[in-house]
Amino acid sequence: MKPLLIHIRSEIEASPEIAWDVAQDYTHFLFLHRRNFSAFEVLYDDGELQAFYYVSKPLPFLPWGVKFVSVRRLNHAARSLDQVYKSVDGPNEPVVQFHFQCNPIAENRVEWDGTYFYPIEGVLGLFPGLFARLFERRIRRVWGEDEEMMLTRQKLGSRTQPVCAPYENPVLAQNLLENLDKIENLISRKDERDVRFYDFPSPR
Repeated sequence: MKPLLIHIRSEIEASPEIAWDVAQDYTHFLFLHRRNFSAFEVLYDDGELQAFYYVSKPLPFLPWGVKFVSVRRLNHAARSLDQVYKSVDGPNEPVVQFHFQCNPIAENRVEWDGTYFYPIEGVLGLFPGLFARLFERRIRRVWGEDEEMMLTRQKLGSRTQPVCAPYENPVLAQNLLENLDKIENLISRKDERDVRFYDFPSPR
């Protein structure tokens, strides 16, 4: 089965500075996106490389979720990031890759541009188009929640306040530090296999 390449774009009413700040921020993650995630921990953060553990709910009403470790590298100058997701529910789970770009359009308008490389197997592989559409709806719901926060910040302006970050796990962080070379190679890896491509432009 060909892996999926899912391209999603959305125009958002916010300044490039606020839009990028929200895109890289994780302190709001568990609270604003609680319909999609039931647990979240910071494993490592040095301002450019970040790693998280979280539990993602396939559907908001389900009592269980999929456990992930995710690592991302930020490029602040380009307002972009590269991220990988690895399920820890089994030894042979596929790696999902994500590239994100925050593109300025006007003074207070940007386009969020995200591309997901998503290997799918089993029953999901029989319905790739349906999976891509459902995945797009999930991402747009999360991005819509982010946009509401951006609009609030746009109205209130920038504020300096203490950061309420999730608990950091020192044991997992140390293990991550010892394997940074492997993580960097994983983020940088480009998969050249043939893919099924699904493009979802901004609805605006």
